[in-house]
Amino acid sequence: MKVKRTWSWRTRLLVLLLLFAVVPVTGITLWNLAQLEAAFEEDAVESLRAIGYARADAIDQLMDDRRRDVELLASQLVPHLEQMGMANREAEALEPPETAPAPLPAPLPELEDAQGGEPFAPTATETPEAGASPEADAGAAESGEGAAESGEGAAESGEGAGASRPQASARAVEIEEARRQQAVAAEAEAKAELYQALALILLDQKVFEELLVISEDGLVVASTYNRHEGKTADGLEYFQNGLKATFLQPIFLSPITDRLTMVISTPIRAPDTRVLGVLAARLNLTRFFRLINDLTGLGETGEIVVGKFSEGKVVFMAPTRLDANAALQRTVEIGSKQGRPLQEAARGLKGSGEHELDYRGVEVIAAWQPVPSLSWGLVVKIDYEEAMDPVHAVASQTLLVALGLLLMAVIAAYAVSRELVRPLRTLKDAVDHISRGHLDVQLEIRSSDEIGELADSFERMVAAIKYFREHARREEEDESEFDSTDHESDSGSDKSALTRSSDDEPAAS
Repeated sequence: MKVKRTWSWRTRLLVLLLLFAVVPVTGITLWNLAQLEAAFEEDAVESLRAIGYARADAIDQLMDDRRRDVELLASQLVPHLEQMGMANREAEALEPPETAPAPLPAPLPELEDAQGGEPFAPTATETPEAGASPEADAGAAESGEGAAESGEGAAESGEGAGASRPQASARAVEIEEARRQQAVAAEAEAKAELYQALALILLDQKVFEELLVISEDGLVVASTYNRHEGKTADGLEYFQNGLKATFLQPIFLSPITDRLTMVISTPIRAPDTRVLGVLAARLNLTRFFRLINDLTGLGETGEIVVGKFSEGKVVFMAPTRLDANAALQRTVEIGSKQGRPLQEAARGLKGSGEHELDYRGVEVIAAWQPVPSLSWGLVVKIDYEEAMDPVHAVASQTLLVALGLLLMAVIAAYAVSRELVRPLRTLKDAVDHISRGHLDVQLEIRSSDEIGELADSFERMVAAIKYFREHARREEEDESEFDSTDHESDSGSDKSALTRSSDDEPAAS
């Protein structure tokens, strides 16, 4: 009969002890690691959410400050523009009639850039030219004839009166020219004061790259960039909207500086609310981009991304840490799995996620929210692997500790199982020894537990076996002696009888 092979008690006990040691330690370790990872993810999300909220609020505050600055500057320029306007009107009134039409002003470079380089021709009311009307020529002829007739009459009245009139006319022309020159000088002085005011503002306000004062008909009357003076801004969005209210032109690439810029425009209003013109301020975005790309608390891969909806895409509006040329160049398709946080933020939604894909297709932890002042979306993100680096470090240490504990548990289980099974093996060997007929077994098991009691019982059993065996042996010896005695007595009787028979035979003979 084939006996089924089974594990020994030592193996069973070892496995049982290992199960009791490994399962709890492994389970607790994995649970702690999962809790730790979840806690780190939550902390990372909260940190990114706080950074995003603070950054969006700072951007809104900065834009509000710039708007108020431009509006305040516009109010400070009102006296200069009023003075310039009065002097200009007086000079134009005293200006002699021109014989040729004035050329149209050239458009600003922004307009050329926006319209693909085509020049912009503004609509202007043409000033009637001298000699352009037949009726005017006829009237002039009639007045000439009348003057001739008057001259004849004057000649008749006397030569003295005729000689005094040319002198009076020349004096009037001199006075008129002096008044015109005075008006031109006043206009130049007012314009110089305006330039000085703009220069001081630009020197004091480092956030501006250029300040432009645009008349209400779209002509640049003053600019801190002298090449813009005398050009037209009538077709520019920031001028058209700046006539109505304060307007913020989105980020664009300046054809002048070849850098990204923004323009804030606002109407320049007289005390009676008349619009005297528009003040346009071109912003220096160095500080603005520095604010957006402040990477404090974002590690090695964290960055802040801002974008805006445009023609079915989200267009990046500022450089990023990982792409210095992202502004106006990089886009995210609407509905794409990549860059979902930026799409949500550009829609005006807030949110966060632990396993999002950024515009590179890399798994990140992200928090997003809108920037109302610019109609932008803002995303603060960091690569998931970097965010979880502390967890991985702790997990590695925890696993090492757990492996150490498991190794200690294995050693302890082996030692315990060996210690527990050793008395049983001793008893087994003793039983085998006894089964071969050897009762000279001496157990060295001295304990007060069940194994010790079993060993005592076994020793008593062996002692009893020895006793009964000795008793049986003695009985056998006694029986053997008795049998041998009887045999000897029987042998003696036989010998006596034989002797008697031998003695009787000779007598008979």
